Amino acid sequence: MGITSVTLKEMQSCANETLVFFVQEMPDVPFRTEDVDIIFAPRSEISARFKAFAEQYAPERLRSLTDNHLEALETTLYGNAIIGRDRSAALLRRNYNIGRDNLRRIVFHELMHIHCAKTEVDGEHFIDIYGSGHTHDLHPDDKIYDGQVNAGYTVWCEFIAEYFATVKSSPQKNRFITIAEKLLDLLKDITVAEEGAKYSFSFLSAYILSCADAPEAIKKLGGISDGSPNGEAATQALQDCLAYLHDHVQSKQPCKISEDFIHTLGCLYLMFVIRNSVYLGVVDLT
Repeated sequence: MGITSVTLKEMQSCANETLVFFVQEMPDVPFRTEDVDIIFAPRSEISARFKAFAEQYAPERLRSLTDNHLEALETTLYGNAIIGRDRSAALLRRNYNIGRDNLRRIVFHELMHIHCAKTEVDGEHFIDIYGSGHTHDLHPDDKIYDGQVNAGYTVWCEFIAEYFATVKSSPQKNRFITIAEKLLDLLKDITVAEEGAKYSFSFLSAYILSCADAPEAIKKLGGISDGSPNGEAATQALQDCLAYLHDHVQSKQPCKISEDFIHTLGCLYLMFVIRNSVYLGVVDLT
């Protein structure tokens, strides 16, 4: 069956319906539907539209904008959240071949970024308080801590957005066995050699923990390695990460985070990346 094209009007309608659904479905949403703009732009205009909105409503985003982020906007990202104090936006690349379910998931994902940034630490944005991502002036011990916090926060942001986007926008939950092959492909991308390892890990975790049989799925991961010591170590490190995330998303306030939580997540993630890199032969410790 071929892909059915959609019109811009249909994309806008689906996105607006998703925004209304989000505000109704998620608890304690810190914005109204009229506080969020949903902007569709062609690839050639994405950067300009981002800058124009940020200049008016989120000037701090412009100060932290990098060439790498602009390149990602124009090449790999289908959506991006621009988070301002009074007004925010979900900036989406026009894709006339996108399916309705996929578009709903992408919009929900970007709205989750706005939601979390405004609620994760008593109405403040975590990264504005903890972690800089710029460590050239720091003491070596502080550089390590800062790196762990920033790794944890990057993983968390993408995980929690994709987790709820998958859970809330999909009519039926997957079971682990139906997505196992997809997960194995993602695992190959989570090494020290892959620039997008944090994102691959976040999506991997979201897909596993959004399964109908999530607790059992974590245990089933024990059977995916080859039984070697390095394989067993990588699997255990992954299970530790997933158990930690699972406990948090099952709490009463899953979008709330703390410095200790993010630092621990960063340490667990980095341990898994190292273990998986050794297991896959990317790192040789001999």
